[in-house]
Amino acid sequence: MSLVSIDFDKISRAISNTYRLIQLEESPSEAVMAQLKEAEHSLNCAKSYVLTREKTII
Repeated sequence: MSLVSIDFDKISRAISNTYRLIQLEESPSEAVMAQLKEAEHSLNCAKSYVLTREKTII
């Protein structure tokens, strides 16, 4: 597993854990939930970018 994959995995777990913790609150903030969704989207875009770059290098 490459260092980039490990980093993406750590970030993904952090987002997931944060999401779970926020869900434990009675009424999670919509702004916070939107920010988490944006973080998840950004992570997925970064993964796609890296995978695309790796394919063009190979």
